[in-house]
Amino acid sequence: MPSRSTHATIGLPGLIVAVSLCFCGQGCVAKSIESARRQSTKAYQDDLRAVPSADETPDQAAHTAALRQRVLHDQWLAWGYRVGNEKGGDTYFYSAAGKGAFALLWSPFKLMSEAWSYGFGGDRPNRAAKLMEERSSADARRRGINDLVRWDFALNGPYVKRYRQIATADPDPLVRATAIRALNRARDAEARPIFIGALRDASVDVRMEAAKALNNLPDANAADPLVRVVTNPEEDRDVRIAAASALRHYKSLEVARALVPRLNEHDFAIAWQSRRSLRRITGKDLRYDEAAWLAYIAGPEKPLG
Repeated sequence: MPSRSTHATIGLPGLIVAVSLCFCGQGCVAKSIESARRQSTKAYQDDLRAVPSADETPDQAAHTAALRQRVLHDQWLAWGYRVGNEKGGDTYFYSAAGKGAFALLWSPFKLMSEAWSYGFGGDRPNRAAKLMEERSSADARRRGINDLVRWDFALNGPYVKRYRQIATADPDPLVRATAIRALNRARDAEARPIFIGALRDASVDVRMEAAKALNNLPDANAADPLVRVVTNPEEDRDVRIAAASALRHYKSLEVARALVPRLNEHDFAIAWQSRRSLRRITGKDLRYDEAAWLAYIAGPEKPLG
């Protein structure tokens, strides 16, 4: 397991880069970081939408994995975390420059604080991993997962495989929900079938995390299950809102027909999110006029086929 103590020094090259970024204007840096995050996220989501998870070839899976790594890198930058090669070197630095001058100047102290916590405070990934496997306490397992995902290397490899197992097999619903959230944070494309299956879970917390995950990790096989969620008046409102948001990835007549009636829902949040997704998949905005929407999607232009 990688040692966090190697991250305590920022290295001269990293320090020079950080100071240069500070004086070049953190506003431009922040915009650049966010732009890169948006572009890599869109490329990853477009790739996931293009091929259902069950139909991926080895080459497609490798391409998806490479896009995922780019997304993780750019997201850690946007969140102000450490990025770089886990094996060491001078590529370790914080993206604090994108958070403002104060955050940039504070980053060396943040690094030293984390090194102290790792060396003397017991804040180690192996401790979190043990908590995650604590059979006698669901709360300990949940805290273990939440602690682990603070470490960038715990969003890859055997950690992600274990989150998948927990997401489907743990008897406690909050632990399953936490594992799904970890898989979402890891942008794990292989977990998409788990998210789809979790939409039928008895726990509203699990269903909520599954719908949120499918918003970030779309899959062609998820459209129908998400439609069933958003059109179910007995479903939890927040789960329906998350499902309406996730449906923005599917440009189809069936999805539009499911969203249009939601525009006149009593709960405005569901109506607002449905309108937002309709705008995304059609490029039009007919506001909350259900008749106008139905006429458009079924009209001679056939915008959705």
